[in-house]
Amino acid sequence: MQGVPLEVIRQALCGELENPDQLLTILANFNLDLTQVAEFWAGHLNDSWAPQIKAKLDEGFIAFRVQTEFGINGHSTMIYMAKMKSN
Repeated sequence: MQGVPLEVIRQALCGELENPDQLLTILANFNLDLTQVAEFWAGHLNDSWAPQIKAKLDEGFIAFRVQTEFGINGHSTMIYMAKMKSN
């Protein structure tokens, strides 16, 4: 996992980032063998998306990237997930 100060992670999750250099901040990143991925999924990392994220975890998806992104409505924290192929 790429190291990011805990305070930056807290600010990103709470929507409090003020530094323009942090508009795209990678909070966590895990390398995947893309030849072993069966399916990808992405969503917002917040309370309203929690049921969908939990459902994906229950389906066997893993979180491989979390990052803040700048969009038309400001910045948001996104989670990227993958379901790996069965052996």
